[in-house]
Amino acid sequence: MGPHGLDLDRRGRRLFCACDEGRLYEVDLESEKVSERSKHAGTPDVIFYNPDLDHLYVTIGDPGVIQVFDMKSMKEIQTVTTEAGTHTVAFNRKNGKVYAFMPETHRAAVYQEA
Repeated sequence: MGPHGLDLDRRGRRLFCACDEGRLYEVDLESEKVSERSKHAGTPDVIFYNPDLDHLYVTIGDPGVIQVFDMKSMKEIQTVTTEAGTHTVAFNRKNGKVYAFMPETHRAAVYQEA
């Protein structure tokens, strides 16, 4: 099982990788050191990094969640329930909203951090 989602922290020179076995890794691009940072709820579909909040979002279609990780503490700070099979998401950095498209109900959920 290997990497499934990647995103880059350009300012901090870090690469984040969510892997199929449920682990979240960080690669320091200067030292090339790889660190296991956290575990997530299942096989990831998409990840993306919010540099303004230093948060990483990991979408997992089974069980149907978006997990939010604070990358300073490297801890999960919230799990947002969507529905099974939800893995198509978009992030609008301008307004800080995450859009998740739910295939079973043909709806979109909007998530925004305070």
